[in-house]
Amino acid sequence: MHTLHLVLRLWDRSKALVFFALVSGFFGLWTEIPGQAIIIDHNCTNLSAIPENYILLAKQNLCIAYGHTSHGSQITTGMTGLASWKGSLYAWNGSGSNGALRLIDGGLGANDLGSPNRTAWEAATRTYLAANPHVNVIIWSWCGQVDGTSTQIQQYLDLMNGLETDFPNVKFVYMTGHLNGGGADGNVNLRNNQIRAYCQANGKILYDFADIESYDPDGLVNYMELLANDNCDYDSDGNGSRDRNWATVWQNAHTQNVDWYSCSSAHSQPLNANRKAYAAWHLWARLAGWSGQSGQDTTPPSVPAGLSGEVLSATEVSLSWDASTDNVGVAGYRIYRGGESVGTTASTAYTDSGLQPATSYQYGVSAYDGIGNESVICPPVTVTTSAASGGVSGLQIRHHAGQTVLTWNEVPDVAAQIPESMTVGEVKAMRTAMNGIRYRIYRSNSQINSVAGMTPIKEVSVLRGWNSELYGLENSQATNGTAYRFVVAPDVDGVPGTPVARDVAVFAMNPPSAGTGHYAVTVVRDGVEDTSLSSANRLSVQETVGQGEPILQRVVDVTNHHYTSGISRHYYYTRWECPPHSSIIDRPIDYRVVVPPHYSPQNPMPVLMSNHGWGGNLNGLSWWMNFESGSILVSSNQEPYDWWTGYHELRGIVSPSQSAWSQGVVRPYTQRRINAFYDWVCDHWNVDRSRAIWCGVSMGGSGSIMHGIRNPDRVAWLNSWVGVHIPAESPTFRSSYENSYGQLGWNILYEDGITPAFSWFDDDWYLRNHVADETPFISFSNGKNDSAIGWSQAVKFLRALQDTKRPFTFAFGMAGHGQRAFNPPNIDGQRSESVNPIDIRTDQSLPAFNHCSVDDNPGNGDPADGDESGQINAYLFWKTEDIVDQPAEWAMTIGLVQTAPEDSCTVSLTPRRLQQFGVSAGASCSWTNTDIASGQVIQQGTVQSDPNGLITIDNLIVNQITRSGGGNRIRIVSGAVPNQPPVLSTIGNRSVQAGQEIQFTVEASDADGDARNYSATALQIEDTTFPTQD
Repeated sequence: MHTLHLVLRLWDRSKALVFFALVSGFFGLWTEIPGQAIIIDHNCTNLSAIPENYILLAKQNLCIAYGHTSHGSQITTGMTGLASWKGSLYAWNGSGSNGALRLIDGGLGANDLGSPNRTAWEAATRTYLAANPHVNVIIWSWCGQVDGTSTQIQQYLDLMNGLETDFPNVKFVYMTGHLNGGGADGNVNLRNNQIRAYCQANGKILYDFADIESYDPDGLVNYMELLANDNCDYDSDGNGSRDRNWATVWQNAHTQNVDWYSCSSAHSQPLNANRKAYAAWHLWARLAGWSGQSGQDTTPPSVPAGLSGEVLSATEVSLSWDASTDNVGVAGYRIYRGGESVGTTASTAYTDSGLQPATSYQYGVSAYDGIGNESVICPPVTVTTSAASGGVSGLQIRHHAGQTVLTWNEVPDVAAQIPESMTVGEVKAMRTAMNGIRYRIYRSNSQINSVAGMTPIKEVSVLRGWNSELYGLENSQATNGTAYRFVVAPDVDGVPGTPVARDVAVFAMNPPSAGTGHYAVTVVRDGVEDTSLSSANRLSVQETVGQGEPILQRVVDVTNHHYTSGISRHYYYTRWECPPHSSIIDRPIDYRVVVPPHYSPQNPMPVLMSNHGWGGNLNGLSWWMNFESGSILVSSNQEPYDWWTGYHELRGIVSPSQSAWSQGVVRPYTQRRINAFYDWVCDHWNVDRSRAIWCGVSMGGSGSIMHGIRNPDRVAWLNSWVGVHIPAESPTFRSSYENSYGQLGWNILYEDGITPAFSWFDDDWYLRNHVADETPFISFSNGKNDSAIGWSQAVKFLRALQDTKRPFTFAFGMAGHGQRAFNPPNIDGQRSESVNPIDIRTDQSLPAFNHCSVDDNPGNGDPADGDESGQINAYLFWKTEDIVDQPAEWAMTIGLVQTAPEDSCTVSLTPRRLQQFGVSAGASCSWTNTDIASGQVIQQGTVQSDPNGLITIDNLIVNQITRSGGGNRIRIVSGAVPNQPPVLSTIGNRSVQAGQEIQFTVEASDADGDARNYSATALQIEDTTFPTQD
């Protein structure tokens, strides 16, 4: 049976509030009966009239979010100046730290009430409040857009009213727009009057921005009627021209820092911002319960009676008492612990938290009215907290972009042992030592009154607020590196929030559905769960569906990063990954975005996605590819170690066994999360998606190729050093893959339900089973004597690339695990590990070269067979600026670079990544090979496409190409090649003395190699001879 309490209290004489609450905490109902409005205008600018206790109440109870642009900033810059002038009583900041008013200035998701349009602010408010349920006051300002139609203003009023209906626990402040010089009959004043009339008639809260700047402190003249504008200029003589400024006149007649103070005031004068700040503090005090009256009433409320206390937990007690009475109205109650004020409340109940276990506390309560008259403290009551059970306390919840983040205080005996700073190794060691203490997180779509019979969504260890994976899993700094604490709040304009306190735990998940999510957190000690629930460990939040946003952790500027020049900016992010980006919920993964010094938002740059190797972390990379031409470096940590591919959906949930894991599949979690973060980067920087690069070394090299060939639309080209290409055949690392896919003999399937996971991530198998699918250009390397990675599996991958006709270059040798890859050469034949001189794009076709006569011989897979070192396709160059890729024609300029061992070679060529050109399987095409230096067709023929629609021309002659010319033009057309007309070489103008002989040579080239006949017309000079054949 539950007891129902009914309390009626007055809200600043203007609104009656009826509050019903079930003592058991099942639900609450809060209803407001509209009365008189709260109007903050020029009559509310007497700062000394505000009772100090209401200023303190406002600072204690309000969390304000303010959306504005330049005009609206007059309030906040005025408040900043006021705090500098009058002291900390008027301090404010975005966090409420150090006893300041908590006012979150901007970042609500739109600019103001009219920008980017007249409704964006409303949708942004809903999203913001869902993610920030602690906010209880919302204000938006105008910046000129109040000068609209009555219909547009009514739309604003309706949207505000809708928000009030949907968020009854939030105070929404209406606002008028700034003056524009239109006077009493101007449209701005008419629209402002429309807002005023609505607020008065419907009991709203109005900050009358326009009225405040219509009067000087003397309040005798309404300057709006004298055509005053936002700069305080007005017409003093009635001739229609603004000739004076009421603010500067008043300032000059009074003493600075006595009667007024200097401060920034956008578009206006300091005095205007002064008065906006005074009025703002009137507003905050009114919202905190002040009636708006001062003086007159000196009678305090009656002394509260019936005070009683109830122990909720070892650290929390609940107090309740009977309502006091007052000749005007009771505004609230002040709670005293041990004779010291610890808080205030407007109701007749109060919960005191953060107490010590098994400790006696003496409480008293006083009542106060709207102007600060306070009763004496009632007779005290003593309450003794229960013995320490180590229960969870301080639970807070925030929701943002589809992700819910919970934070809570570590239990006292854990918190007492956590220092302010630790190394990663120390964090891990403390977790291990305290493994007997765990937390269970529960979620429900309905109120959680008991966890009995519920299954927790996760059980987690202590020290959840510390990032122990920033340096990777195997890196040396994974033990001795500094352990950072997580930031959980979104950044504000690129500035990260404050890390959680040393003794705060963090958990995050993506809710399965939108609506209200109810959460509870309990502690388990050596298997025994403390199931007690209170407001300290049970909360609810409005949720949406999504994957969450990466949270900026810190920003670091680095000079000459990794052999580059200049200062690059490193942004470190964490996203708590959940399915489908992770097999489990609440997996914090670190990411890094490095922006080069020459990045400009006006010019797109490609992303270089760098995968680290075994023992590395997100700070490592091979080279910053194409740094000079511009690339944004992106990296992440490998967690778990799945070689940047994927892992079993039960990993981290069920211990691996054939019987258990056969019930599930392997999913590409890591590739999905990398893709998702890459997409997020593209949304936040100006990224050229068509030129994306994936690179890596060893494990990272394995992952870059495995990712790229399975996501070809995302990746332009790949650079991979010494990677595994066939996991089942790696001599040393097969067991590492088995940790992710299950043992090879278990034959665990990929998520398609058909293909074994070891086959899906076998690059040889994948290429041969997806011949028609395109791949990025691949530059890779392997060492013949790299016994850990395995040489024979590398050769198999090479043969698969050749057999399935893929674009690539390959470097091999006896450098073991240090064998490095190089990119294609430039036109001078120079090759680089860090620069790709050819503009390779996802929206542009590629040449797949094969069986080049100047290739070296890697052998049959036995390290002793073939050349000790060498290259495949490393002397071939192609131009991208003159590619023809049309429905019926494809053409490309190719050449052999001058550093090749021969002046010409033969090669097979297959056009790949075609954009428009294409033929059906078995169709015939005609082709020509034109030597560019001579202009002659040196080869031509017809070719039939294979069963996959691929066209391959074998034994093409390729000649040397240099900056001055040369090379070959390969042209393929559907059907027969049309005969091309000859091209006459330019003769140019010639001059000769009359009577003298003149001779010149006429030359022409024919792309088809046909014989050329010459003729001349209109020759009117006597004794002219002209040959008609070559």
